[in-house]
Amino acid sequence: MSTTPIPLRLIVYLKERFPPIEMGLLAAIFGINISQTRSWGTIVATSVMLFLFLLELRFLDEFKDAAHDIKYYPQRPVPRGLVTLKEVSYLVQSTILAQAIVGILTGLSIYWMMATQLYVFLMFKEFFARDWLRSHFTLYIISHELVTIPLFFFLVSITYEPKLSPDNYNLLLRMILFTTSFFSLEVIRKFRPPEEEVESRDTYTAQYGVRGASILLGFILLLVGLTSFLLTRSALTVIWFAVLLFVFAYLSLRFIRHPHSTVVKRLFPLTVMFVFSALLITAKGGSF
Repeated sequence: MSTTPIPLRLIVYLKERFPPIEMGLLAAIFGINISQTRSWGTIVATSVMLFLFLLELRFLDEFKDAAHDIKYYPQRPVPRGLVTLKEVSYLVQSTILAQAIVGILTGLSIYWMMATQLYVFLMFKEFFARDWLRSHFTLYIISHELVTIPLFFFLVSITYEPKLSPDNYNLLLRMILFTTSFFSLEVIRKFRPPEEEVESRDTYTAQYGVRGASILLGFILLLVGLTSFLLTRSALTVIWFAVLLFVFAYLSLRFIRHPHSTVVKRLFPLTVMFVFSALLITAKGGSF
């Protein structure tokens, strides 16, 4: 066990596994989109809550993936002993407590908070079917991405009590935008050329192939763009996302024909730009 004080080790850990600046920006962009009151206080509260939630998931994944990381990624912080799982357990408790404090101060819905944390618990237990679920990659991904639905309503409840109804058209569209935006970032994060794949095959490109993963990401981004248009009804939105999709299609074809890390490095910022554009463009378009 390292004798370096935990705060210093935590800084190194976060730099490697949860870069605070990048994740803070991500949470802020989503917070601006979700908070419809235009109040800075609400935006900050929503962003902080999302940041803490994502941090909680990061810490919980250290437990879920402990054996996997020791075998395939021994250079990561926990396998190499930078932080221990016992220390991570304290960090999990701290993030949950911090979320509860923010929730009390902002008056969010306790019911949506409980629903979200219950789903997180099921994810942590891998729905009590770990081996079977891990052998079915698509079902595994879907089961874990569905957490974005209760999370969305949980975050929205900071602004007002959300009512899930087919008549609440804009709310449903924003839920779709929130879910697909997060999913697209998750997919591109696990894009690798064949020569960089590892034995664990825990990427979308390894599971679906370069072509399949590219088609999947393209379809998700298409949904992001379409949802953005339905929320804004703006011709400029169509033009902007048409341009981005054209560039994405061009880079994807290059990646399919010549899968190389250079193309992935271009696809990643393009996907981020696509998602952030959608969130910022729709931030004021279409109220709940």
